[in-house]
Amino acid sequence: MKVDGTLLDLKSRGFVVVRDVFDTKLLATIEADARRPNPNGRKFIQFAPDDIRVAAQEASQTLLGQIREQTGIGVSMFEGALYFHANGKKNARADGTGETFDIHTDRLAYYLVQDFSQYLNFWFPIVKPDPTKSGLVVIPRDVLKEKDPSIFEATDCRGAAEYLGFRPNGFEYEADGAFKQLTPQVDLNDLAIVPSVSPGDVLLVRGDVLHGTQDNDTDRIALSIRAINPNYVVKQSVFLTMSKHKYDRLLAEAHFTATVLDAFGGQPEVRLGELVSRMAARDKTGRMPLPMFCNLTGSATT
Repeated sequence: MKVDGTLLDLKSRGFVVVRDVFDTKLLATIEADARRPNPNGRKFIQFAPDDIRVAAQEASQTLLGQIREQTGIGVSMFEGALYFHANGKKNARADGTGETFDIHTDRLAYYLVQDFSQYLNFWFPIVKPDPTKSGLVVIPRDVLKEKDPSIFEATDCRGAAEYLGFRPNGFEYEADGAFKQLTPQVDLNDLAIVPSVSPGDVLLVRGDVLHGTQDNDTDRIALSIRAINPNYVVKQSVFLTMSKHKYDRLLAEAHFTATVLDAFGGQPEVRLGELVSRMAARDKTGRMPLPMFCNLTGSATT
């Protein structure tokens, strides 16, 4: 296992690549699972079962410990796992495969986690013919801070943001229960980079890093698992503080919303690990906490 740069880049840039986390045996196991028929009907995204999540966490234990020790980001718990497929067809959407996502930060996960500096996306390429293609676009936070301080401040430790384009009010985000807009000072696409990664590597991305899909040009499979800080205390009042946009999204995700509120159990605050465990126990679909990633009836987040 080798880090490109240092894990402290998670604090400054918001992302880092770590080489050779998965061995060839584990990669083969995950690829075989990812290629099974997808029962949810959408070919570009599918659930990874618990045994895959557990195997990934076991392979990442040393790395998780180093992250906590060196950065102060207290992640120690993998929650939920999804496969994202590209299919080698440019901009393919008609058959439900290879969808791409513009620059954003995740919404539902942010509503639940509440502090995205304590939340990491472990993005494992499982099949990736070209290390430089069909990857994850990220905007380095140190560069964003220099080039557009307002958007940096708007996204610091937060999610629920979307870049609509280099135009007036081309950036939307939520903060403290209010929906807000900013006019970007630069085209964020010009700040974006695509880290080169290969099967066995992992791209670690902080939750508040603006990110999106590079392209759909190659036959790529990625396993995305979110790591949380189970000791972080989340508050029911923060979950219920919302803009009209957040209200509409939570209403559309009524099952998720009801499960979260039920898991709070009337308590004003709960440790995140306990809350997620309660959610999983209460969920009847066996797919919680899926909405930490996406809405299968709408659009995925990564």
